[in-house]
Amino acid sequence: MQVSQNVLQKRYADSVHNNHTVDMDHGSRNKYMSSLSIEHYLPQDVFVKSEYLQKIESLGDSIQGGFRDAESFVSMANILHGENILNNQDLIAANYLAKTSKDINFESFNKVLKNENLSMEMKGLISQLMNKLYNINYVHAGLMMASA
Repeated sequence: MQVSQNVLQKRYADSVHNNHTVDMDHGSRNKYMSSLSIEHYLPQDVFVKSEYLQKIESLGDSIQGGFRDAESFVSMANILHGENILNNQDLIAANYLAKTSKDINFESFNKVLKNENLSMEMKGLISQLMNKLYNINYVHAGLMMASA
């Protein structure tokens, strides 16, 4: 008991209690935030773009008109593959869509996905490719659909 009283007296003498701020939201003393460093304590929100997003943003006009026809679609897919945005499986799906879709657009791709004769593996590859293409098109505000 004597040890704890000595510790309390020392803390009081050193003004440890006087350096704490009162948490106005919770009505208690905050043991971890000194009144001397409030501005350094406040959290900062920072948005850091992923390497993947930076690659997509750097594409610029190279994807414009990528949905014009099958040839431009495959060409765009090869550009995306060269930038390591699409992988080899995505290229397989892109080539398949270029050969089997009536039109090169998301609506036609969705129709291909609904084909019951399509293997589950190919459906997965097409879905993965479409998700990536949706994201790329979104970041570039529909540039893939625009005519070159």
